[in-house]
Amino acid sequence: MLKQAGLEPDGFRVAQLHAWDIHIGPLATLMPKANAVVYGTAVECTHAELDRLYSQDWVGGYLPEAVVVEVDRAFLPALTYVK
Repeated sequence: MLKQAGLEPDGFRVAQLHAWDIHIGPLATLMPKANAVVYGTAVECTHAELDRLYSQDWVGGYLPEAVVVEVDRAFLPALTYVK
């Protein structure tokens, strides 16, 4: 997905997002859920890169949500996009 949007970020890191769950449909989306944990990757992107990625028609309607992810036993602020 990132490459199709012209993004090739470095430094993919395993991340955990506590109190969220994932719903798999045509596209995956996250939903708040107590006592759940979602595992994924965290990468550093600029706001311009995120705008380019989420302005594509196939991800229309996804909006940024501020979250705190756990990476390497540290908690970091992040954005996730949810519908």
